[in-house]
Formats: sequence, C-alpha cells, structure tokens
Amino acid sequence: MRRTTLTDEIADLLGEEAPSRRTSVSAVARDLLTEGFVGSETKPHEIPWAAIIDDPAMPAARDLKEILEREWPDAIARDR
Repeated sequence: MRRTTLTDEIADLLGEEAPSRRTSVSAVARDLLTEGFVGSETKPHEIPWAAIIDDPAMPAARDLKEILEREWPDAIARDR
C-alpha cells in the first residue's frame, strides 16, 4: 500500500463524503478513483470524446485502449 498527499480541498471533500457513505475517507477515495479510471459494473469507464465522430469505421470506445496500446506503444511508454 502507498500513501499520497491530497490538497486540503480534496481532503475536506472526502471527509464530508465518508460519513454519508458510512465508510472511511480511504474507502471513498479508492471507490472514486476506481470508478474514474476503471469504471464499475453499473457504470463502465467512458471516453467522453469518443462519440464526437459518427463514423461506422470508427472503433468502439471500449476497444480504443487496446488499439492504442497495440498501435502506439512507444508514445504510451514515453507518457508514463
């Protein structure tokens, strides 16, 4: 497990949210980060700009990550 530093504003928001969910601040942070990066069973991760172009040849948003990893591995590695 790793620790991270949050801004006071984010820490305050998490602190306000935790009691309403009846859970810890850490659990709220984990849930929100997981939802944002991976999605959930009820709300899969979305790529908001993927629907801008209505082109049947355009790959589905759910396939874009795999396609980018296959076709742009060097660019992705540089960004990490």
